[in-house]
Amino acid sequence: MVYFGCALVVWSIVGFFFSRSREPKAEPDDGKSIINRWVTRHAEDLARAIFIVIGVLWTYGVYYYPDAPIRRCGDGFCGKHGPTRTLAEFQSFENWEGLFIFTFILGFLSVLYLKTKLPSDRRG
Repeated sequence: MVYFGCALVVWSIVGFFFSRSREPKAEPDDGKSIINRWVTRHAEDLARAIFIVIGVLWTYGVYYYPDAPIRRCGDGFCGKHGPTRTLAEFQSFENWEGLFIFTFILGFLSVLYLKTKLPSDRRG
């Protein structure tokens, strides 16, 4: 699982650098605001950066919490298998889980928004 996450991150980074080598098209000033032109020009890069962050967070979680979800059990904390966990590990897992869910939802909504900002000839 960790190798899969690493492969996704590497694939995104390589794609990011190869996309940077393409020559940008000249865009006419069609009355759009500066922000709309910037988002249109960099939508693919933003989507790729969001995907990289989600991939890094997912890989971190798979590596450090292979027995997720960690929950209260008896007088301590435990996962699906393995030794009991400490309170600090449980709190760390909860922080990671919240950040991952927030980032995933934010990334999903951002990519949907950015897809609407791409010109129709650049949509895949």
